[in-house]
Amino acid sequence: MNVNTLPVENLDELKKDELSVLMIWVNGCAACSEAKEGYAELPKKFQDYKFFEMELSNQAVYDFYSNFTEKQPVMEEVKDEDGDIIYDAKGKALTRLARDENGELIQKAPIQVPKFFVFHGSSIDEENEYGFLGKVDGYNLPMLEQILENIQKMQEEEVANEQI
Repeated sequence: MNVNTLPVENLDELKKDELSVLMIWVNGCAACSEAKEGYAELPKKFQDYKFFEMELSNQAVYDFYSNFTEKQPVMEEVKDEDGDIIYDAKGKALTRLARDENGELIQKAPIQVPKFFVFHGSSIDEENEYGFLGKVDGYNLPMLEQILENIQKMQEEEVANEQI
């Protein structure tokens, strides 16, 4: 088993009744490049799991990524009637929370990569379309590896208990 690139049109691969790990990264990100090297080694240790990666390169991938990342309010620059940015006395642009046409706050998922997402088909329900179990933010492969080891131990204990 190795790490496979997961195109947006093949997201159903995450819905299989097994554990899947997905790394989302951005081209040109030094931390992502380094993380990808370590991530490529994980399938050797966790052979029963599927490992995927996606480059955060288009709106469809961002939309998927946003489903599993906490959204934050968007800030916008304050402009005058002519559309020119208003600056404070120190030359810094004034900002405010962005709102939509209904006055609701606009929120978006910040792009913080690399990110590792863990899915399992047994967790799929009406509110959890892909069986999302959790995520590890940033370059923290040791934490991801520890989580996968814990899941593996729980699965082994479950199998042992079924045999009793």
